[in-house]
Amino acid sequence: MGKYLWIKSDFPPGKISEIMAEISCSKAIAVYLAARKIWKKDEIEKYFNPSLSMLDDPFSLPGVEKASERIWKAIRNKERILIFGDYDTDGVTASVLLYGVLQAHGASVSCFLPHRFDDGYGMTAESLDKALSLSLCSLIITVDCGISAFDAISSASANGIDVIISDHHEPGTVLPDAYAVINPKIHPEYSHLQILAGVGVAFKLAHGFIKFGRGKSFCADEYDLREDFDLLALGTVADMVPLIGENRIMVRKGLKILSEQLRPGIRALCEFADIGGDVKSSDITFSLSPRVNAAGRLENAKLAFDLLVDKNYDSALKCAEAINVLNLSRQKTEENIFNQALKEIDNQNLAECRTITVYGENWHLGVIGIVASRMAKEFCRPTVVFSIQGETAFGSARSVGKVNILEMLSENSVLFHRYGGHMMAAGISMSANKLCEFRKSFEDSAAKRLNNAVGSPEFEFDGEIFLGDLLHDGFFESLHLIEPFGYGNANPVYRINRLRVEKLMPAARIHSRGTLIDERGENISFIAFNFDNDSFRNIRLMDVIATPQMNKFRSENSPQLQIHDFKTSGHN
Repeated sequence: MGKYLWIKSDFPPGKISEIMAEISCSKAIAVYLAARKIWKKDEIEKYFNPSLSMLDDPFSLPGVEKASERIWKAIRNKERILIFGDYDTDGVTASVLLYGVLQAHGASVSCFLPHRFDDGYGMTAESLDKALSLSLCSLIITVDCGISAFDAISSASANGIDVIISDHHEPGTVLPDAYAVINPKIHPEYSHLQILAGVGVAFKLAHGFIKFGRGKSFCADEYDLREDFDLLALGTVADMVPLIGENRIMVRKGLKILSEQLRPGIRALCEFADIGGDVKSSDITFSLSPRVNAAGRLENAKLAFDLLVDKNYDSALKCAEAINVLNLSRQKTEENIFNQALKEIDNQNLAECRTITVYGENWHLGVIGIVASRMAKEFCRPTVVFSIQGETAFGSARSVGKVNILEMLSENSVLFHRYGGHMMAAGISMSANKLCEFRKSFEDSAAKRLNNAVGSPEFEFDGEIFLGDLLHDGFFESLHLIEPFGYGNANPVYRINRLRVEKLMPAARIHSRGTLIDERGENISFIAFNFDNDSFRNIRLMDVIATPQMNKFRSENSPQLQIHDFKTSGHN
């Protein structure tokens, strides 16, 4: 019994007691820290209390100071500036952040976000021509794109336009001939900043711009960049970059700003998402980011941009309502394509495959990435979902575990018109008549990285504890110290053995909730998604892997376990 192969985190057995003695914390917290190899007292203190003072000087990132000087020159000479962004949440928030900072300091600035269907992905010569037809300029700043935009940047330079690239995507061996290039991935010595999202790199530029201006007495100190950390949190969590290092510092601060809902667009978005008070990273992942993304997936990302720059709550509310309608439509379209993709899998011998490649005619380009993510997670395989549009197939690729899907795709690049992305996600365009060839070569690439057979998906847990370790040693009171959780800084997950279901109730149609009790008489509420009540019947004692959390219901918070998997006690 059990959907997953349970894997315990690897750390020396004595580390738990060492940490407990060092900082006087609960066993559950010590297990969590030990599993993440945060062992030393000074490391733990920094982890518990991340501070903005721990962020690098923005000028330490190559390109920032040069770019800042050029932007101030443009402002002082009354040049027009164009921000060229991207249509996902990371690109939109990066665009809004930089636009707001420049506008507040007197810049004549406009923003262009490419249309997913009309303009395609990234900065192309064609999309740049379209942007310039709407707004002439002498300086272009890219955010969340540009590192591979050779043709577009050459075209801009030929027309006397300087280009500043701020991007976080993987660079090639040759860089575009831009005025300045800001991308930590160019510089091996800045590996700690290579985790930044596009909005994180845009923040470095914005921070450097303000620092340069104050140093030259071009501006006063009244602009508070900390109020833009809500955008940093939203874009960083949405882009699934690791929540460690500077990302964790910025998101921790950003969630506090998000919770205050100072920005009318954020407040309106939270209204439709039914989020009030304390905003968690999970609220971004499951509620806020999907709505922001829906604008670019189904219509135009400009709608999301307008929402976040709006300074009037009433008009922001109307914009948020339109986005909410798009998100509902996105959910229906996604479910329809997901079900079609499942039928495609039924025609394949999945047991003998290490990867999944599925395709269909005219599947909506705005949702195939979400479908690929769902399938990769459900079947624990690198997945590519293609939409065939005439003679061209457009694909979204998603990976699992530590498999670098961009490396896999690079081995098959001879088949593509274009491709790009990062370790966990990528986009592809290619001739539809080469899909069968791609499916085979993609499978061959996986064979080099994965075992011959793909068995049960693995679920890693931090360590074993008792219920009492959660309920009596201040764990839930300390939970805020180890937040925020997300990719690269996962929720705590513990194995707890020999539990009995005391109460059992349905939660919606396919979920369960109730109460668990252990052999010491300790009890706690639980929620189990995608396990119906029948799953728990006829089990006398069970072991679970679960995440402890505070359940918010009608303004009251109570401890509960979210069960990820379970099996009959004694079945290791």
